[in-house]
Amino acid sequence: MVTMLKFMICALMVVVGIGCAGAPRQPAPAIENPGEYNICFRELDADGNGEVSSAEFQQRFPQAGGDVLKTMDTSGDGVLDHAEWHAFLAAHGISH
Repeated sequence: MVTMLKFMICALMVVVGIGCAGAPRQPAPAIENPGEYNICFRELDADGNGEVSSAEFQQRFPQAGGDVLKTMDTSGDGVLDHAEWHAFLAAHGISH
């Protein structure tokens, strides 16, 4: 239960632009056609480690530039986690 609560708080913070670390974020650049990214996180996470690396992201979305992943990666750690992925989808009105 505590883990789910932490996830929900983190996701909310990412959506409002604070980020999980609490540091203010710069406005994210616009992403063309965000609906193209409407897939389940587990489809992106090819190795099942709970993070989507740049290589995994590019394998699934070869047309996407490096700025797309950087925009979604609100923690700045170079990978996407489940909370960042769903915060991106929610921020663009995408549900699946």
